[in-house]
Formats: sequence, structure tokens, C-alpha cells
Amino acid sequence: MKTKIAAVFSFCFIAVFAAQVTGQPVINVSPDSLSDSLFTGDTSTHIVNLSNTGGSDLHWSAAVQFGTSPNGQPSDSGESIQSLGWNSDFDPSSEQQATSEILTQTSTCYSISLQFSSPTFSPRGLTYFQNHLWLCDDQNLIYKIEPSTGIAVDTFSAPLGDFGFGMTHDATHLWWAGGFQNLLYRLDPVTLVAVDTVHISTPNGVFDIAWDGQDLWANGANRSEIYRIDPVTGQILETRSTPGSRPFGLTYAAGRLYIGDAVSNAIYVIDASTGTLIETCSAPGSYPTGLAYDGRSIWNSDFNTDFISELDFGLLSWLTVTPTLGTVQPDSGFDLQVTLDATGLIGGDYTADILISSNDPLTPVDTIEAFLHVTGAPD
Repeated sequence: MKTKIAAVFSFCFIAVFAAQVTGQPVINVSPDSLSDSLFTGDTSTHIVNLSNTGGSDLHWSAAVQFGTSPNGQPSDSGESIQSLGWNSDFDPSSEQQATSEILTQTSTCYSISLQFSSPTFSPRGLTYFQNHLWLCDDQNLIYKIEPSTGIAVDTFSAPLGDFGFGMTHDATHLWWAGGFQNLLYRLDPVTLVAVDTVHISTPNGVFDIAWDGQDLWANGANRSEIYRIDPVTGQILETRSTPGSRPFGLTYAAGRLYIGDAVSNAIYVIDASTGTLIETCSAPGSYPTGLAYDGRSIWNSDFNTDFISELDFGLLSWLTVTPTLGTVQPDSGFDLQVTLDATGLIGGDYTADILISSNDPLTPVDTIEAFLHVTGAPD
């Protein structure tokens, strides 16, 4: 037994030492669990420390995966993963102000918080990353957009492809889908140069893509199918039928897949674990080619109207993390604020995991278990 412990200790020491020597970041998270007991309506705040004992900058992001609640269902109002929140301060004096003039349909699924013209006449895939929207088009360009104004602050050339159909991110890199190719490109977040290319095997290629914290999802090009894909090998792990006949826009939020269909002009909300259809919502335009999640709202880019819309689906939760992404320099630390909010909760036990993703090659995902006991108000 002592020999085994010594061997494990030696391995850990060598791994950390090697990371320091080669300049790799090393993440340390403390504590590894949180718990509290609150009355309905109360809140509490907890601190989680991230430190970097490696030799280069640690880039990290936080997401929340909700577990169970007293009724046995996922434990927040929008189910599973919530990540990458942002500040939506909007300047009404901006040249591109919110408008609802182009809306052709209404929906009871969401309210429209903001709307502006796309910087391109052919908006396609959309994602939210590092406090900006990223939009690709069929001219092989990628736009970095300030979400409060709709102004493109930078423009990049996309990797070679037929068209740029899909975008997502994995917390450290952007991903771009080249339409009718069976190729997915992983992009450097600063230069947008392709650092990796993943080959997949689908009948016609893919349209928009999404990231669920572990795997990629992709809509089949001109097929009523969606695929779950291994981001390393490109292997298709799962194939599902979609409610619509031409799924285009795609994002993952709160344990759900949001699929924009170009024929029915609908946004389908599907349970990512079971494939069960939860809601059918009319899209704000007439051709929903891109969908993105910013930690609070769903964003939609529309190919026909050339508008980008922020849609509030009410994705709020009892556990929030602030901030949700950042950088820790070597031999430094940073405190995250975790808030537990029992407002509107019934009595019982709630569970969740806080997932810290980073560029630490040895620990790409660190998990903090969270537990909340709520004492409900008496009848």
C-alpha cells in the first residue's frame, strides 16, 4: 500500500514539475465542493479560488451543470448548463438601436431584448465568446461584433471552404464549419488561424455547430438530422432526427439544444439528453441560420432579414458564477464569486456541478460539487 501511494505521489509531482518546466499552465481549484442551507427567498455568497502554479497563462471559463431538485427534475428553470454570462448595457444613442420593425411573427417562448442589422448581407453561423458575438457568412468572412451596439469591431478571413455555415467555441478556441465539406476547423481565438482540422463523415456536410462542454453537435446539411461528434476524432457518436426538415441554426444552453429550422421558420427546443421536444417557437425573422447562447439569452441571426436578435427565454438559475471566464498568470490566483439564490424555490435539496474548463493539458475540466438545501415557506 505504501509503495502504491509513493508511486502516485511521484507521478503527480513529476507531472506538475514537467508542466512548470515546459511552460504549461497548472490549475488548482479550492474548495472542491460547496453546500448551504437557505430559506426560500434567501441568498448566500461563496468564494472559489483558482490558482495557477504552472509556467504560462491559464485561460479558464466556468459553466454550471444542474443536477436534481425536490421533484426529481433538473434543478433550475431552464435545466442543465448555464455558462458565459455578460453585461448587456445598451447605449440607446448608438447608431444601431434596438428595433422590432422587421418581425414577421410573434412567440410566447421568448421576448426580444435587442435587435440590430447584421454587418453582412448573408449572416450564417453565430456564437458568443469572450464577451463578443462571432458571425460567419457565405463570403468566407468572420465578424467579431460588440453585442450592445451590433458594430463589427474586427473582421477575419475564414478557413477555405464552400461557405461558412457554423460557429461555436469550446471555452478556449473558436470552431468553424465549412458547409458542405466534412471538415470542422478549430481556430486560434486571437488570429482565427486554424490550429486543428477535424474530419467527420456525414452525407452532405453540416450547417451550424454547438458545444455542450464535452462534445460537438452539428446539424446535417439539407438533412433532418443532428449529430453528436467527438471533437478529437470526428467520430459521430450519435445521430438523431430533428422535428423540422432543414435544421440550420444550432446552440446548446441549459441542457437543451436550440435548433433553428429554415423551412418551418421555427426554433425547436430539445432536451439534449433524451431528444424530447420541449418547445416549438416561431423564429423572429424568416430564415434562422445561426443561434448562440451568452449565459443569459439566445441570439439568432436571420439570413433573409439580415438581422441579429437577442431572445430572452428566461434562462435563470439558482446558482450563478461571477465572472465566467478569465486569465490567471503563473504563480497567481483569482477568486470567483458563487451565489446561491433560493428565490422562488420550493423546499428540498438541489444539486449542481460547477465545471471549470481551462487550457491545463492535465486537467482540462475541474468539477466543483454544489448542494443547496431549501426550507420552504410554511403554508
